[in-house]
Amino acid sequence: MNRNALIVDPSPVHLGVTRRVLADSGFDVTVVSTFEDAKRRLSTGQPLALLITDVRLGPYNGFHLALRARATHPNICIIIADQARDAALEREARGLGATYLVKPITPEQLTRLVAEMFGPPGAATGTRRWARINLAESLPAAIGEIAGRVLDVSYGGVRLQLPQGPIRDELPPILELVLPTNGVAVNIHPVWAKHNGEDTDWLCGGELVDTDLRSVHEWRRFVDSYAASA
Repeated sequence: MNRNALIVDPSPVHLGVTRRVLADSGFDVTVVSTFEDAKRRLSTGQPLALLITDVRLGPYNGFHLALRARATHPNICIIIADQARDAALEREARGLGATYLVKPITPEQLTRLVAEMFGPPGAATGTRRWARINLAESLPAAIGEIAGRVLDVSYGGVRLQLPQGPIRDELPPILELVLPTNGVAVNIHPVWAKHNGEDTDWLCGGELVDTDLRSVHEWRRFVDSYAASA
């Protein structure tokens, strides 16, 4: 399981404390103190599950870094830390799907938050355990050339109902998911598929793999619109 973390903070004290907490939680941790060093880590293409960054990183800030991280790792969990609470920055963080925290962040607080996001060390989870929203009424969807329906959604993916034949091994690794009634289109990777009881339909779980930041933001706004009414 991908349990790689990147911590970006100009304070050696904060880096040390955060690193110990994440290491105890089963993460392989990289720590850097500058925006440029963090950017180089993000550009390697290696899997990354968690980014914890300070807001203030010299001429740049943690939001610039979060945007880069989201573009290359769409399902990454992001924590943005600030010295004092700023309502505007907190709203901006939520818009990126990030968690906004005010320093000092205690080891107990960080341990609890990481456990909520990823589960305990060794848990069989994906890169992030996004809250899943069951839809009161399924939505029509086009999955490539297949007509299906969306049953539930999260920031990280979707659960689909597919007609008869297609199962994961017969599907291409990347599919375009289009929700025509909602004006949403994203790319997904089929992760699992199983027969839907006595019906002829299949259920399929897909994870979001879109690296286009605009598409990711549109998907999150779509998910948020259902979360608000859930």
